[in-house]
Amino acid sequence: ALRRLGCGDDAGDDIEVLACFCLPTHLVVQKAGDPRDGAALPLPPHAQLELMREIAGLVEAVPPGQREVVPAARWPDDVYSALGADGSERRLRPRIFHVSAHGVTRDAWWHAGAPSGSLLFNGGSKAGGAALPGRDEVVDALKTCGDGLELVFFNACKSLELARYVVRQLPGLRAVCWKGRVHDGAARAFAKAFYAHVGAAPACEPADAFAAAKAAMAAQDFVVGDPDPWPRPPARLGGKKL
Repeated sequence: ALRRLGCGDDAGDDIEVLACFCLPTHLVVQKAGDPRDGAALPLPPHAQLELMREIAGLVEAVPPGQREVVPAARWPDDVYSALGADGSERRLRPRIFHVSAHGVTRDAWWHAGAPSGSLLFNGGSKAGGAALPGRDEVVDALKTCGDGLELVFFNACKSLELARYVVRQLPGLRAVCWKGRVHDGAARAFAKAFYAHVGAAPACEPADAFAAAKAAMAAQDFVVGDPDPWPRPPARLGGKKL
Protein backbone atom coordinates (compact mmCIF):
# COMPACT_ATOMS: atom_id res chain seq x y z
CA ALA A 1 0.00 0.00 0.00
CA LEU A 2 1.13 3.53 -0.67
CA ARG A 3 1.93 5.65 2.33
CA ARG A 4 3.00 9.20 2.97
CA LEU A 5 6.74 9.83 2.90
CA GLY A 6 7.22 12.76 5.17
CA CYS A 7 8.42 14.56 8.18
CA GLY A 8 7.31 12.30 10.98
CA ASP A 9 5.37 13.43 14.00
CA ASP A 10 8.42 14.88 15.75
CA ALA A 11 9.37 17.25 12.95
CA GLY A 12 8.67 20.95 12.85
CA ASP A 13 5.65 22.38 11.10
CA ASP A 14 7.60 24.53 8.63
CA ILE A 15 8.73 22.47 5.64
CA GLU A 16 10.06 23.15 2.18
CA VAL A 17 7.53 21.20 0.14
CA LEU A 18 4.23 19.37 0.36
CA ALA A 19 3.93 17.26 -2.79
CA CYS A 20 0.78 15.49 -3.98
CA PHE A 21 1.01 12.89 -6.74
CA CYS A 22 -2.24 11.91 -8.43
CA LEU A 23 -3.12 9.26 -11.00
CA PRO A 24 -6.61 7.69 -10.82
CA THR A 25 -6.91 4.13 -12.05
CA HIS A 26 -10.36 4.76 -13.56
CA LEU A 27 -12.39 7.62 -14.96
CA VAL A 28 -16.16 7.63 -14.65
CA VAL A 29 -17.64 8.92 -17.91
CA GLN A 30 -20.01 11.84 -17.37
CA LYS A 31 -21.46 12.69 -20.77
CA ALA A 32 -25.20 12.58 -21.32
CA GLY A 33 -26.06 10.72 -24.50
CA ASP A 34 -22.73 8.92 -24.63
CA PRO A 35 -23.30 5.13 -24.47
CA ARG A 36 -20.45 4.96 -21.96
CA ASP A 37 -22.09 7.51 -19.61
CA GLY A 38 -21.72 6.33 -16.02
CA ALA A 39 -19.19 3.62 -16.88
CA ALA A 40 -15.86 3.41 -15.04
CA LEU A 41 -13.18 3.09 -17.69
CA PRO A 42 -9.50 2.32 -17.01
CA LEU A 43 -7.11 5.18 -17.60
CA PRO A 44 -5.84 4.78 -21.20
CA PRO A 45 -2.30 3.41 -21.61
CA HIS A 46 -1.07 6.66 -23.16
CA ALA A 47 -2.21 8.55 -20.06
CA GLN A 48 -0.11 6.56 -17.60
CA LEU A 49 2.49 8.57 -15.66
CA GLU A 50 5.64 7.24 -14.02
CA LEU A 51 4.97 9.10 -10.81
CA MET A 52 6.99 6.75 -8.62
CA ARG A 53 10.12 7.80 -10.52
CA GLU A 54 9.27 11.45 -9.90
CA ILE A 55 8.60 10.73 -6.23
CA ALA A 56 11.96 8.99 -5.95
CA GLY A 57 13.72 12.04 -7.36
CA LEU A 58 12.06 14.37 -4.86
CA VAL A 59 12.68 12.04 -1.90
CA GLU A 60 16.34 11.76 -2.87
CA ALA A 61 16.74 15.53 -3.23
CA VAL A 62 14.86 16.95 -0.24
CA PRO A 63 15.63 15.74 3.32
CA PRO A 64 12.84 13.91 5.19
CA GLY A 65 12.32 16.72 7.68
CA GLN A 66 11.68 19.19 4.89
CA ARG A 67 9.12 17.40 2.73
CA GLU A 68 5.80 15.66 2.91
CA VAL A 69 4.96 13.39 -0.03
CA VAL A 70 1.40 12.18 -0.61
CA PRO A 71 1.18 9.46 -3.28
CA ALA A 72 -2.19 8.64 -4.87
CA ALA A 73 -3.52 11.84 -3.30
CA ARG A 74 -7.32 11.86 -2.93
CA TRP A 75 -9.16 15.16 -3.09
CA PRO A 76 -9.91 16.70 -0.70
CA ASP A 77 -9.27 14.32 2.20
CA ASP A 78 -5.60 13.49 1.69
CA VAL A 79 -4.66 17.09 0.93
CA TYR A 80 -6.25 18.51 4.06
CA SER A 81 -5.03 15.57 6.15
CA ALA A 82 -1.43 16.14 5.03
CA LEU A 83 -1.72 19.80 5.94
CA GLY A 84 -3.25 18.93 9.29
CA ALA A 85 -6.28 21.05 8.46
CA ASP A 86 -8.67 18.17 9.16
CA GLY A 87 -8.71 18.75 12.90
CA SER A 88 -5.46 16.99 13.80
CA GLU A 89 -3.12 18.59 16.30
CA ARG A 90 -0.13 19.03 13.99
CA ARG A 91 -0.31 21.36 10.98
CA LEU A 92 2.24 21.66 8.21
CA ARG A 93 3.22 24.98 6.72
CA PRO A 94 4.91 24.28 3.37
CA ARG A 95 6.89 26.86 1.44
CA ILE A 96 6.09 25.06 -1.82
CA PHE A 97 2.83 23.29 -2.68
CA HIS A 98 3.43 20.78 -5.48
CA VAL A 99 0.95 18.75 -7.53
CA SER A 100 1.91 16.23 -10.19
CA ALA A 101 -1.15 15.14 -12.12
CA HIS A 102 -2.93 15.35 -15.44
CA GLY A 103 -4.23 18.77 -16.39
CA VAL A 104 -7.81 18.67 -17.66
CA THR A 105 -9.19 21.13 -20.21
CA ARG A 106 -12.81 22.09 -20.70
CA ASP A 107 -15.12 19.32 -21.91
CA ALA A 108 -12.67 16.45 -21.67
CA TRP A 109 -13.49 13.29 -23.64
CA TRP A 110 -14.86 11.63 -20.49
CA HIS A 111 -16.46 14.62 -18.73
CA ALA A 112 -18.82 17.06 -20.46
CA GLY A 113 -18.71 19.59 -17.64
CA ALA A 114 -15.02 19.50 -16.77
CA PRO A 115 -13.88 22.99 -15.76
CA SER A 116 -10.98 24.29 -17.80
CA GLY A 117 -7.67 24.21 -16.01
CA SER A 118 -8.56 21.48 -13.51
CA LEU A 119 -6.11 19.02 -11.99
CA LEU A 120 -7.01 15.34 -11.98
CA PHE A 121 -6.79 14.12 -8.38
CA ASN A 122 -7.62 10.65 -7.15
CA GLY A 123 -11.20 10.40 -5.99
CA GLY A 124 -12.41 8.84 -2.78
CA SER A 125 -14.37 6.02 -4.41
CA LYS A 126 -13.25 2.41 -4.19
CA ALA A 127 -13.53 2.19 -7.96
CA GLY A 128 -10.46 4.39 -8.25
CA GLY A 129 -12.37 7.32 -9.70
CA ALA A 130 -11.15 10.85 -10.19
CA ALA A 131 -11.86 14.19 -8.58
CA LEU A 132 -11.75 17.54 -10.37
CA PRO A 133 -11.59 20.33 -7.79
CA GLY A 134 -12.72 23.74 -8.97
CA ARG A 135 -10.38 26.71 -9.00
CA ASP A 136 -11.80 28.18 -5.81
CA GLU A 137 -11.48 24.84 -4.06
CA VAL A 138 -7.78 24.81 -4.91
CA VAL A 139 -7.43 28.38 -3.62
CA ASP A 140 -9.17 27.43 -0.37
CA ALA A 141 -6.76 24.53 0.15
CA LEU A 142 -3.77 26.78 -0.49
CA LYS A 143 -5.04 29.25 2.09
CA THR A 144 -4.67 26.58 4.75
CA CYS A 145 -0.92 26.34 4.02
CA GLY A 146 -0.23 29.48 6.05
CA ASP A 147 1.66 32.68 5.42
CA GLY A 148 4.91 30.90 4.56
CA LEU A 149 3.61 29.60 1.23
CA GLU A 150 5.70 31.15 -1.56
CA LEU A 151 5.13 28.93 -4.58
CA VAL A 152 2.71 26.53 -6.22
CA PHE A 153 4.18 24.04 -8.66
CA PHE A 154 1.60 22.47 -10.96
CA ASN A 155 3.52 19.76 -12.82
CA ALA A 156 0.65 19.12 -15.22
CA CYS A 157 -0.20 19.81 -18.84
CA LYS A 158 -2.04 23.05 -19.61
CA SER A 159 -2.04 24.26 -16.02
CA LEU A 160 -1.38 27.92 -16.87
CA GLU A 161 -5.02 29.00 -16.57
CA LEU A 162 -5.30 27.56 -13.06
CA ALA A 163 -1.95 29.02 -12.02
CA ARG A 164 -2.95 32.50 -13.21
CA TYR A 165 -6.20 32.33 -11.29
CA VAL A 166 -4.47 31.18 -8.11
CA VAL A 167 -1.88 33.97 -8.12
CA ARG A 168 -4.61 36.54 -8.76
CA GLN A 169 -6.53 35.32 -5.75
CA LEU A 170 -3.45 35.02 -3.53
CA PRO A 171 -1.28 38.09 -4.20
CA GLY A 172 2.40 37.52 -3.58
CA LEU A 173 2.22 33.82 -4.42
CA ARG A 174 4.26 32.64 -7.41
CA ALA A 175 3.60 29.67 -9.67
CA VAL A 176 5.45 27.19 -11.84
CA CYS A 177 3.29 25.43 -14.42
CA TRP A 178 3.15 24.20 -18.01
CA LYS A 179 1.48 26.33 -20.67
CA GLY A 180 0.80 23.49 -23.09
CA ARG A 181 1.24 19.74 -23.27
CA VAL A 182 4.37 18.21 -21.77
CA HIS A 183 5.75 14.70 -21.97
CA ASP A 184 5.92 12.83 -18.68
CA GLY A 185 9.67 12.38 -19.01
CA ALA A 186 10.25 16.09 -19.53
CA ALA A 187 8.02 17.06 -16.60
CA ARG A 188 9.81 14.54 -14.42
CA ALA A 189 13.28 15.78 -15.41
CA PHE A 190 12.32 19.40 -14.75
CA ALA A 191 10.93 18.58 -11.30
CA LYS A 192 13.99 16.50 -10.40
CA ALA A 193 16.35 19.36 -11.24
CA PHE A 194 14.13 21.91 -9.49
CA TYR A 195 14.08 19.97 -6.22
CA ALA A 196 17.76 19.07 -6.43
CA HIS A 197 18.39 22.81 -6.13
CA VAL A 198 15.81 23.21 -3.35
CA GLY A 199 17.34 20.32 -1.40
CA ALA A 200 20.85 21.68 -1.78
CA ALA A 201 19.86 25.24 -0.86
CA PRO A 202 16.90 25.26 1.56
CA ALA A 203 14.95 28.53 1.63
CA CYS A 204 16.40 29.44 -1.78
CA GLU A 205 14.59 31.83 -4.05
CA PRO A 206 12.09 29.84 -6.15
CA ALA A 207 13.35 31.74 -9.20
CA ASP A 208 16.83 30.28 -8.64
CA ALA A 209 15.46 26.73 -8.53
CA PHE A 210 13.45 27.47 -11.68
CA ALA A 211 16.55 28.74 -13.47
CA ALA A 212 18.53 25.68 -12.39
CA ALA A 213 15.80 23.39 -13.72
CA LYS A 214 15.70 25.22 -17.06
CA ALA A 215 19.47 24.92 -17.36
CA ALA A 216 19.30 21.19 -16.61
CA MET A 217 16.63 20.73 -19.28
CA ALA A 218 18.77 22.53 -21.85
CA ALA A 219 21.76 20.35 -20.96
CA GLN A 220 19.68 17.22 -21.55
CA ASP A 221 18.69 18.32 -25.06
CA PHE A 222 14.96 18.42 -24.52
CA VAL A 223 13.08 20.25 -27.27
CA VAL A 224 10.12 22.61 -27.10
CA GLY A 225 6.97 21.42 -28.82
CA ASP A 226 3.88 19.25 -28.62
CA PRO A 227 4.91 15.73 -27.45
CA ASP A 228 2.22 14.11 -29.64
CA PRO A 229 2.44 11.95 -31.65
CA TRP A 230 4.55 9.61 -29.55
CA PRO A 231 7.05 7.95 -29.78
CA ARG A 232 9.34 10.46 -31.47
CA PRO A 233 12.50 9.58 -33.42
CA PRO A 234 15.52 9.57 -31.05
CA ALA A 235 17.09 12.46 -32.98
CA ARG A 236 14.26 14.75 -31.91
CA LEU A 237 15.15 14.10 -28.28
CA GLY A 238 18.88 14.50 -28.53
CA GLY A 239 19.30 10.79 -27.94
CA LYS A 240 17.95 11.08 -24.39
CA LYS A 241 15.76 8.29 -23.06
CA LEU A 242 12.66 9.64 -21.35
